[in-house]
Amino acid sequence: TLDYAVQASESARPAAIVFLSPGSYTENQNTVADHVGVLGTIPMFIGYPDSEAQWPESIRGLATDKWTLVNYEGGQHGTGLFSTHPESISTISEFLRTNVATGG
Repeated sequence: TLDYAVQASESARPAAIVFLSPGSYTENQNTVADHVGVLGTIPMFIGYPDSEAQWPESIRGLATDKWTLVNYEGGQHGTGLFSTHPESISTISEFLRTNVATGG
């Protein structure tokens, strides 16, 4: 997702991005720091359990007002967050409704 977003033409970029439990592997080809000019314009929701907070917290300083980073205490990896934190489903749905349906 990150690679596509930074390499896509402006008209082909995603309207919004949701990352669940991203880690350093998210930046295998491209780094957030090198592409914050592009990524900073894309609404992003980054949800992660506290046990996997290292990478999301490492990019927090790069975050723009279009990014939402949420640490789910005691959460599970990836879509496991939906089981341990059912409220994450409505949070992400609202994020997408706001940023995709209305264009941000």
